[in-house]
Amino acid sequence: MTNPHTIRDILPVDIIVGPSGYGLPLTNINDITERELSLMIPLDESVPVNEGIRRVIELMKSEGLLVYFTPGVIHLPTVPFYRKANRMDMGTADKVCS
Repeated sequence: MTNPHTIRDILPVDIIVGPSGYGLPLTNINDITERELSLMIPLDESVPVNEGIRRVIELMKSEGLLVYFTPGVIHLPTVPFYRKANRMDMGTADKVCS
């Protein structure tokens, strides 16, 4: 078994796209507050992984990494509103980037 690598092992990198959850308009990690965190990664006790993702984001911020968070479908002006209305888990940021 090989040792797992960390982000520090591959630095320097130009940019990191962070785990954006439901997404935000393109946002630098330095501009992330609790408000933005709650929009992209809501605290929901039925989804325990969300707390872990929030902790990773806080760690990346404290480490001073160059991280940006990306939009989900709801933020894209190219997708008409009628395709966004009353939809759940439709086009979260990780799906948009994929």
